[in-house]
Amino acid sequence: MQKITFRSKIFEYLNLIGATIFIFAPILYSEIYLATNSDYGSHITWARDIFASPQNVPASVIAHASWQWLVLFIRQIVNRTWNESAFVITLGSVIATSGILFWLLRKKLSPLLSGALSLGLMIAAPVFLIEPFENIWYFVNGYIGPNVYHNPTILLLKPFTILQFYFVIEAFNVEKTNWQTYILVIASSLIAVYTKPNFVICLLPALGIIALVRLLKKGTLDWKRLLFGIVLPSVVVLGWQYFTTYGSGSDGIILAPFKVMKYYSSNLLIKYLLSIVFPLVETVVYWKDAVKDKGMQLGWLLFGFGTAVTYLFAETGQRAVSGNFIWSGEITLFILFVASCLFLADKKLSQYNPVKRWLILSSGFLHVAFGVVYYFYLYFNL
Repeated sequence: MQKITFRSKIFEYLNLIGATIFIFAPILYSEIYLATNSDYGSHITWARDIFASPQNVPASVIAHASWQWLVLFIRQIVNRTWNESAFVITLGSVIATSGILFWLLRKKLSPLLSGALSLGLMIAAPVFLIEPFENIWYFVNGYIGPNVYHNPTILLLKPFTILQFYFVIEAFNVEKTNWQTYILVIASSLIAVYTKPNFVICLLPALGIIALVRLLKKGTLDWKRLLFGIVLPSVVVLGWQYFTTYGSGSDGIILAPFKVMKYYSSNLLIKYLLSIVFPLVETVVYWKDAVKDKGMQLGWLLFGFGTAVTYLFAETGQRAVSGNFIWSGEITLFILFVASCLFLADKKLSQYNPVKRWLILSSGFLHVAFGVVYYFYLYFNL
């Protein structure tokens, strides 16, 4: 019986991997090999320079170079071209994201629904009804895109942020973590922050609020997991990244509300709301349950800090309007979408009221439908 169950799970994951490759390999191939306005070219050049001439690599890249090191590793191991190595690492990141999402959803849902939701989460986009194709390649057009394809580091970041989200939620239910889990928590924290620090700068203040509330309520919480597994490793790497990137004094971080977002677009409020239709509708419809759910609480906290970082902060110097803080809004919105799906899967609330079910399904379908439009628009216009 156990062999049958194991084979069944393997079959489920193989199907998921096949579907993930079928959907995402074409757009990633196009971004790497064909696009003229993609980030892959510069990132591949930096990977090559880290190996051949590290003095040519900007300090800001050295500070979060896990993607470059992985590409270099693959190239050295399998002796393929830089583009092929980049494709393998990036597609592997996407496969890992779908696999982790499926693993979480499969605990509560059927294989088919879990797979469909996993892929839907990875293709969802803002409901970009206003100025739909203005700067849509990068989604620096006033919307916040939970999924983009032009940047390899955000795709590598995603599986590790999902794991961090899961490890934090799990900490609400346990008081002690075994050493195997500690290794996973620490590894996911180090890789996530070294890949792109945008998520952890939102996670740390969210954890502070969570810890304060749990302390006041004297609730169960694995404090050591959060402190030694997430906070300390992240703070150490963040400190090194800050001094590496901004230590020379030529660039810096300033409080500049709406400077970057207004530079690229107008109608910011309505575009912001159109970016969060699904989680917003779900939270309003199931308010009493959503405010009590730990995943939804963390999801909204993360996105709240992601919103603040995106709209309120900017860099000085050459990267003044590069929009590097927009990544915080994008990755935390993606996690909010994940939290919303997990909330529905866990509570099974949508099965009790057909009107509420229709509202939730419609709002989610809108994001997926616009995600499909976004996908094909990029594919045929790169």
